[in-house]
Formats: sequence, C-alpha cells, structure tokens
Amino acid sequence: MSEGKRAKGSKIIEQLKEKTSVQIAIRLPAADLRQARSIAERKGLGYQTLLKMIVHEGLMQEAKRL
Repeated sequence: MSEGKRAKGSKIIEQLKEKTSVQIAIRLPAADLRQARSIAERKGLGYQTLLKMIVHEGLMQEAKRL
C-alpha cells in the first residue's frame, strides 16, 4: 500500500485486527453459527470477524445504558 493511504474497511474491523486480542473458546448453538456464517458471507467477512463486531457493538450499547 502506498504511503498516506489507509487500508479499506470499517473502523471497527481495523480495531479488531489489532494484536491486543485474547483467544477464548465459546460454545454457540449450531443454528446461530450457521446464521453468522451466512450473514458474514453476504457481507464479505469472515464469520469470526462478524461475531467480534457483534460482541463489540453489543458491549458498547450496554456500556451506554449504565
């Protein structure tokens, strides 16, 4: 990428790509995982990226309520 140009993608995706993440394991119902994969495919994202975005957005909304 040339100097002065920023990678394409949303601000949330850029933040999620930072190396500050911690690996965890979470169990989800199979139907939820299928739906996440389907939605991610339509959006051109990986399903794990989509799930991280959803968790992040949900946490931000909950934090505003407090």
